[in-house]
Amino acid sequence: MKKGNLTAAAVAASFVMIASGGAIAGPTGSNAAEAEKLLSAATDWFNGNGNYGTNKVTYDGPVITLRTSSHLPPVAGISKLQRKGFDRLEEMSGGKIKVKDTWSKTVHGVKEGRKATRTGLSDYAPCFSLYTAKDYNLVHGLGLPFLFNNSHEAIATAEHLYGKYLKKEHERFKVKIARVAHTSPYHLWTNKAVRSLEDVKGMKIRAGGGIHSEIIAAIGGTQVSMPGADSYTAMQRGTLDGIHF
Repeated sequence: MKKGNLTAAAVAASFVMIASGGAIAGPTGSNAAEAEKLLSAATDWFNGNGNYGTNKVTYDGPVITLRTSSHLPPVAGISKLQRKGFDRLEEMSGGKIKVKDTWSKTVHGVKEGRKATRTGLSDYAPCFSLYTAKDYNLVHGLGLPFLFNNSHEAIATAEHLYGKYLKKEHERFKVKIARVAHTSPYHLWTNKAVRSLEDVKGMKIRAGGGIHSEIIAAIGGTQVSMPGADSYTAMQRGTLDGIHF
């Protein structure tokens, strides 16, 4: 896809705040019926039901190929959801957008999504702000503990603040944001029982950069940089004493 064809996603770094995580996971609804009602618009769109996404396509040029890439395998839950979303995008465009998706680190690793979009290897890729923590400043404020009731509030806040406060911080790397995501709270998994802060002292704990490494240091642990996918085997081998994920 030529960069001028679809500006919003042409050099897009999606998931930019997915790892900034300080949100408290709140319920989608207080009961199953309420949750189903709140999520109905999203599920109907994913399943191609109703009139969600109905629009008149006036573009009459050649088909635009949107190249997407991810470090995740196609069988991952979030990958399956993304592929469904790509299918809806193709339908909504009347066949004028074709998504060519690649997975499993074929194009780049977990930390290189931003570089892949900037250099033209991909049009749409994940970018995790914690893995390049020194490159960002204001965005890390969204990861402060106890700031939001749930991830949905965090995303809405990020989108509201983006144009005025966060846009320059990201676009100086020659990428544009296609969407923002935010995790639920991280957990601390350890190979021994932790009943006090004294028990944490000296433990080697896998964590992301930025505020996450500061949190691990504040409780007395030693932060170890490592991809999440490698951390479980590292814990089995004894290289790590804990995982913050």
